[in-house]
Amino acid sequence: MSDSELDPTVAPEGLSAADDQRLGVGGAAQAANLALLALSRAARSFLVYDARNDAIRGFLQDWKESMQAFAQTYGHLELEVRPFELVYADQVVYLERDRERSLAFRLFRDGVRQLTVSASAPWEEQLRLLEILSIRYTGVLQQEDDIVTLLWKAGFTEIQVEAVEGVVLDGGEESDMPARQGLRINAPRDRDHPFPALLDGEVEWQKLPIEQVEALRLEQETQHLGSLCVRLVQRMMSAVGDPTDPAQTDELIPLVEEIREFMLGEQQLGTLLQLLDLLREGLPPELARPLTRGFASERALSRIVRSIHDSHEAPPDLLLLLDRVPGDHLHTVANLLEKERDPNSRRINRQLAEHLGRHQPKVLLALGLAASAGAVTDLLQATRKAAPELCLGQCVALSKREDPELQREILSFLDEKEFYGDVVPLLISLSDTQDPQLRVRALELLAEHSDKRVFPFLLERLDAGGLGQLPENESDAIGRAMAFQNPAQAGPLFLEWVRPQKLLSRMFGGTTPAQVRHQWVALAGLELLPDLEAEDSVKWLQKRVAADLAKRCQACIVRRRMQREVRDV
Repeated sequence: MSDSELDPTVAPEGLSAADDQRLGVGGAAQAANLALLALSRAARSFLVYDARNDAIRGFLQDWKESMQAFAQTYGHLELEVRPFELVYADQVVYLERDRERSLAFRLFRDGVRQLTVSASAPWEEQLRLLEILSIRYTGVLQQEDDIVTLLWKAGFTEIQVEAVEGVVLDGGEESDMPARQGLRINAPRDRDHPFPALLDGEVEWQKLPIEQVEALRLEQETQHLGSLCVRLVQRMMSAVGDPTDPAQTDELIPLVEEIREFMLGEQQLGTLLQLLDLLREGLPPELARPLTRGFASERALSRIVRSIHDSHEAPPDLLLLLDRVPGDHLHTVANLLEKERDPNSRRINRQLAEHLGRHQPKVLLALGLAASAGAVTDLLQATRKAAPELCLGQCVALSKREDPELQREILSFLDEKEFYGDVVPLLISLSDTQDPQLRVRALELLAEHSDKRVFPFLLERLDAGGLGQLPENESDAIGRAMAFQNPAQAGPLFLEWVRPQKLLSRMFGGTTPAQVRHQWVALAGLELLPDLEAEDSVKWLQKRVAADLAKRCQACIVRRRMQREVRDV
């Protein structure tokens, strides 16, 4: 036989490596740890060696010496039994998570909750305790008696046991055992006497101070429940991080998800942020990142946004949530704008896009250019506020879409003078849109920008075929724009259109759609050129055209005179 087989400090093959795990802080806890390791090795040695093997005597001697050393120095060995640990003085002094090898699990499974070995416990009782534990390890008589029953039958005087009904495994080891009655205790009949004294007199109502009433109300509020949930997760995280606790990360994930759903349903953004910060600070990044991503998923954001009814602004806590949770939230908000039709929800989502776009302006721009009609206007509004320097290019690209709502938004942007850069090409593009009102507004804005490209464009537009008769307000807008852009060139043109110099044109003036279109434009432009001698030409035209155009000629004369009077004053 080798020396290692006789040495009780060396764990033989087949014994758990955890049997040698050193635990405990301080002399008492460490001594208890050594004693329990020796007990576990001695009890399990019967699975490895024949009962007559010399190695077993070595394990017994080691256990005897460690127990004597503990008893002489620290007295009673009082142990709390947990599923996988034995605890002495609030310290884990034995730990084994493998249920097949765990001494603690076998004690706990059979109902033992506390085991106390007195300092004066004789060696015979300690050997009997070892015998009982060894029996449960080896499987002898498992169908007849459990540890509690065996301990009760042993009749110990210096070893005390506290027990409850044992745990019967579901579908696992010993699942076919009959239900046990637990430790039999012959308590005296008057064990719960005397009865407590009842109150004297009748019960009276007592008026509580308002502070106590508010405290009671707070206990019933879901906000208070949310704070309790955060504390629960904090305690669970401590258990997961404790190597002596059986709690595992897999148990934390469903708890966090359930609490998160509760907070989303109750609109508790404040406590949701507390939970988020707790997870980010207390868990490693590789675990915290996937666990917290669900706090700002598309489903979560949709629930939060739809629950906001009493505010026109996105809650500050929601903005903080987006800043702290990892993920591509800008794409998420864009998807919500594509789907959401409620005006209030769209407003909140638009504000979220604006907030996120300040940090990702190019991403916001790209999303706006690719968006469908359901979201493009909202994303354009977000870009206007988040990145106005990029908005003009976006408007130019989007102006080709025949979307009246979008084009109105573009004109609104230009009308508020928030643009950066050359807007004339954009206004020229919008002046050709299908919507008459938008065309007029684009022409009015063109008139405010002195640019040499405007006059040729307007002239070419008037000369283009297929326009037919223009609406009066559009004709007025074109004429005023031409007069403003280039009065020196526009004046002679206007006079020629009103009273053609060529004989043939005078004879047939006002008879073709193109001529009528030019005459309406000329009359509007002449109103802005009062210094130009034009009344005679306008009166000449008034006598030769239809009633509606003749009325327009009279209005032109009146407005020119008013312009001169204002200038003379």
